[in-house]
Amino acid sequence: MDQFPQIAPAGNPALQSQLEAQVGFFNTLSLRAVDTLQRVNELNMQLARQLLDNGFATCRAMLACRDPAQAAAVAMHGLQPSGERLRDNQQSLFGVMARAQADLPSSVAAPAAPPAGRG
Repeated sequence: MDQFPQIAPAGNPALQSQLEAQVGFFNTLSLRAVDTLQRVNELNMQLARQLLDNGFATCRAMLACRDPAQAAAVAMHGLQPSGERLRDNQQSLFGVMARAQADLPSSVAAPAAPPAGRG
């Protein structure tokens, strides 16, 4: 005893087009999400490289110091580029997210449109 009738999408063109539209929507949505995550990952990797390079350069400069006061000044001087890189990374990240948010409605609107012939 079936509670719900078995409806084959192949026998029902309206249902088939609706399912295709939904699959297209989720496909486009997932592609945009993966693309955005890839951009965020690239930004994070770039930031990590820059921070490590800056940290190593600061450590080398501190090891070359003979005076503890000079080492403290070198350490404080080494923090400024890291802060600037963090700020630049944050701005780039906001740019990626804003672009993703702006591109999303236009990219998913086409597959989610009603099938042709409907008025």
